[in-house]
Amino acid sequence: MPVFLRRTPNEASPEALFAWHERPAAFGRLTPPFDPVEVVSREGAGLGVGVRLALRTKVGPGSTQWEAVHTACTPPSGFVDEQRAGPFASWVHHHRFLPGDAPDTSVLEDEIHWEAPLGAVGRAF
Repeated sequence: MPVFLRRTPNEASPEALFAWHERPAAFGRLTPPFDPVEVVSREGAGLGVGVRLALRTKVGPGSTQWEAVHTACTPPSGFVDEQRAGPFASWVHHHRFLPGDAPDTSVLEDEIHWEAPLGAVGRAF
């Protein structure tokens, strides 16, 4: 299963970074304008286990639905969301808020384990 890993330094503590992600509409602020994702519905608040998002995202000339649920949450260290339905065969996203090298700094670590749809055909693309 392929893994995408990105570490982004931040000028905020892990606690502040976690709190920022918990704020209402944080998902929309994180989505780049060139990759529009619409939140269709949300069940639950914050980042806790069981929070469910239904999303719509563009795929080529059309769009597709994507449903994700938070399956783990360990404030202020991070949370995990998993695709329940959507464009991937599998998608598990670990969001980690790690201490930085200096006081009041952190590192946002995004680790995504994913599997392309359509088996061997999807892997070929």
